[in-house]
Amino acid sequence: MVVVYSVIACWAWNDKGWASAYQTDGDALFGCGVLDFAGSGVVHLTGGVGALIGAWMVGPREAFRTRCLQTPMYGPIFQSMGTLSLWFSWCVR
Repeated sequence: MVVVYSVIACWAWNDKGWASAYQTDGDALFGCGVLDFAGSGVVHLTGGVGALIGAWMVGPREAFRTRCLQTPMYGPIFQSMGTLSLWFSWCVR
């Protein structure tokens, strides 16, 4: 992931990168270019595509393959813990 991220970051943030809006050749991403605010586009694009490929490689969970929907309900607990930790970190700043 480090190699892939560095290549995509170079495309967007380097002045001569393929997707940079500051490229002087005029070939920047079909003549448009990308302005990436604080790196969020590059980070989320790389992470999202990596997660999509990883999920495709791993495949569905065993419970969904057998059509058995009696999976443990730990998802809402982790979602609540993540939300509370984000709120806490925003309030502490």
